[in-house]
Amino acid sequence: MTQHLRQQPDSWWIQSLLAIALSGCATTSPSSKLDAAKREPVPPVVRPAAASTPETLDDARSETRGRPRLNDQKESPIRAQASDRKAREDQAAQDAADAGAIQLVSYDDDPVSETRSSTAKARSTLSDRLRIPEELPGADAPPLTLAPSDPSHPEDKGLAIDTLFPGLPRLASEIRTEGAPELVHLTLTDLEQMALNNNPLITQAAADIEAAMGGAVQAGAYPNPTVGYEADTVGSSGTRNYQGMYFIQDIVTAGKLDLARSIANVDLMNKQLALRKARAELLQKVRNGYYVMLVARENLKYSEAIVVLTNEVFRVQVEQLKGGQAAAYEPMQLRALAVQARGAFQGAKLRYVSAWKQLATLLGDANMPTPILDGVGAQVNLPIDYEASLAYLLSTHTDVLTARNLEFRARLNVRLAEVTPVPDVKVYSAIQRDFTTPPIGRTTYNLQIGVPVPVFNQNRGGIQKARGELVRAAEQLGTARLELASQLADAFERHEYNRILMQYYHDQILPDQARVYRGVYERHQQAGGVGEQVAFVDIIVAQQNLVASITSYIAAMNGQWGAYADLTGLLQLEDLNLLPLATPSAPPPAPALPIDIDEKM
Repeated sequence: MTQHLRQQPDSWWIQSLLAIALSGCATTSPSSKLDAAKREPVPPVVRPAAASTPETLDDARSETRGRPRLNDQKESPIRAQASDRKAREDQAAQDAADAGAIQLVSYDDDPVSETRSSTAKARSTLSDRLRIPEELPGADAPPLTLAPSDPSHPEDKGLAIDTLFPGLPRLASEIRTEGAPELVHLTLTDLEQMALNNNPLITQAAADIEAAMGGAVQAGAYPNPTVGYEADTVGSSGTRNYQGMYFIQDIVTAGKLDLARSIANVDLMNKQLALRKARAELLQKVRNGYYVMLVARENLKYSEAIVVLTNEVFRVQVEQLKGGQAAAYEPMQLRALAVQARGAFQGAKLRYVSAWKQLATLLGDANMPTPILDGVGAQVNLPIDYEASLAYLLSTHTDVLTARNLEFRARLNVRLAEVTPVPDVKVYSAIQRDFTTPPIGRTTYNLQIGVPVPVFNQNRGGIQKARGELVRAAEQLGTARLELASQLADAFERHEYNRILMQYYHDQILPDQARVYRGVYERHQQAGGVGEQVAFVDIIVAQQNLVASITSYIAAMNGQWGAYADLTGLLQLEDLNLLPLATPSAPPPAPALPIDIDEKM
């Protein structure tokens, strides 16, 4: 034996390892052997002995041979050498696996698998590991199988396929978006006028002006005099003594009433600006709702077309399945995409209806029937002149004008606080008949003129408060300008980006995606040769890319019109023709393709 091991130095360690492993297997529990036998065979993966040794194997060695358990942190030289040379001994490893001495490593042996259920940990075959978890919806669906066709009854195969892949019902939109002369046609101008006439926000803003006008009139009103009857020392001498009338009047000094009326007039001007701002904000909302309606109409049209396309591709694939040119999973995948398209179509219809209901509330009639809106949602806008828009914005916006008025009002408040300590004159006068010495009666009068002396209250706190408010109001103009400039920059960026992106999609991206989808599908349908180079999954990817591009195109369209409504609302333009436009320029073209895709397909 020793001589034989010396003659074969490369294999002596294998026999030693097998002897140790077989002796350890002798004490393995029957239940573990039974569990291992129930498992289906998988490609064995040898766990390196130097990396980790199964605890059950070490326990078995300790019980049968009485040797101390091997330390996992310190490996024997034999195991280290076996780990280095195990890759060159395939046959010996296979023999050891047949004897049950080598442990198989599951791909589920990772940190995440420790939290999985015991069922998931017990999976060993590929089908078990790829099984859809029962917690997911649709996991209980029966497998996709077709019974073998009978050559004598070929029609049975067609019936079975039709049963497995029934035709999808036709979807028709009940919404009439065009070509309906009997319905009411409305333009954007019509909608704006209806909103200005019927929306209660405008009525409330006009009522605020009326209230401010009354406040301005009342603020400058002079205080009323006081007139009354007065009797003095009656009965002190057995007579009526003094009987007469008195008069009291406060004389306001230092122009306090004029200052108060001026302040109220500033409030009136701000209320007038508030009405203008309310009109601008209402028009912005109406325009945004109008453009949302146009985009929703385009989305509804595109979604219906995608429903038709995906349904036809699905039916074509079913026909090819009947002819033996496709696998059963191919039309099933296309059917799922067709159903997804139908869901998107239903969402597009609901979006269109909801958009009109929201717009109708701005018009003052929530129950107004859906009209036909004149306009084109797919239109690419012209670029807008940013510098001209900024100059117009900072000079005419109501926030800027209101901030100027507030600064002027604060200055008037400071002046009013400064003159408040100036005392107002109080005048008291009485005219009486003297009955103390009858029968001689005399007419007498009393006169009092007084002023409060500002010794304790000089309105210093009121003056300090007014001056602080003046500083804040003076800075409000700069704050308003900065805020408006920021809003304009944001709206301008969104409009310009989506405008260019929309033009890219319309002129280049969507035509390219349509050609790619058509070319991929045609190449897939070719028999042999080139057709075999295009897998079915390429059709799915091409179709999803086309639908995703259309979705992005709709998003860019919505972004362009939303930003356009924000720009016109920010500039507070009631006439859109006054919007400053830049010199039209086409966006930079995409790089030219080096080959003709259509010819290659």
